[in-house]
Amino acid sequence: MPAGTLPDQDEAFYAAVNRGYKAVHPSFPEDGAYKIVKSVLEMGPKMKELHPLWKIWSPELMVHGLSPENAHPGAIRAYKEAGVWDKAINEYKDQQVTCPGD
Repeated sequence: MPAGTLPDQDEAFYAAVNRGYKAVHPSFPEDGAYKIVKSVLEMGPKMKELHPLWKIWSPELMVHGLSPENAHPGAIRAYKEAGVWDKAINEYKDQQVTCPGD
């Protein structure tokens, strides 16, 4: 965050937000990543009803910040099947996540 963005903020600082997506190491099995993401997509609506931490969940939030470069191929397959991957690469393309130093 650049200096002066907030009142009385004299220096720049890094800020991060958990947008709701999860990532796995590229060595994680493709079928495992696919099954996990597919399960969350299927159970998310029910979880919203059961627990307050899930109230902000949506399939769109899961792909916000993702790109072909930072998402697991198995996860991408599940997102494509659910019809939300297009949002990641079209609507959210200017908001893709990178780590400091990338």
